[in-house]
Amino acid sequence: MCLQTILGDRGNSDCDALGFKDLLKRTYGEIKLVPDSHVAKTNVVESINKILENLDNVIFGLTSLRHAEGLASHGKDAYTLSLESIQAQLSARAADAVVHFLFMSHKNYPNIPHSRVLSLDDNPDFNEYVDENSDVIRIFDLAYAPSEVLFSVDEEAYRDKLAAFHSDQESLLNADAHEPWSDRQ
Repeated sequence: MCLQTILGDRGNSDCDALGFKDLLKRTYGEIKLVPDSHVAKTNVVESINKILENLDNVIFGLTSLRHAEGLASHGKDAYTLSLESIQAQLSARAADAVVHFLFMSHKNYPNIPHSRVLSLDDNPDFNEYVDENSDVIRIFDLAYAPSEVLFSVDEEAYRDKLAAFHSDQESLLNADAHEPWSDRQ
């Protein structure tokens, strides 16, 4: 679903018939893999490409493991011994790493205009943030919420500010997650 979401957001609506390898290849071709500041550094780009080639193997390994050991595997008895939690954690963390890298590259480097239909109601937290940090827009006796005006007048600016808002929120969450336990009390 992550690959189809990325490709759909980037205007590729013909992805339903693609096999997994083709979906992955097209996704790699659509997203920017490194920031503009590093595009000229061929060793960085080559290193990222090597990682991605190996991520293909991770994804295929996860798929094979799910088919062999997943709860919904075909032909398994309900009392079949399962792998232990350490293997489940490996699988979950590997899947999370792949999805996180691809989706964050998609969000952070929007080198292609977004085609996904966006609704003002999709982002109530962001709208509240905009409205709390901006003055109400008044025209005669009419008042408009700043988020509504931004969305209606300049959707691309709305998208840019929304992406920055999500990035800031994620940074805060990551900072909190890395604080020592004693500092959180």
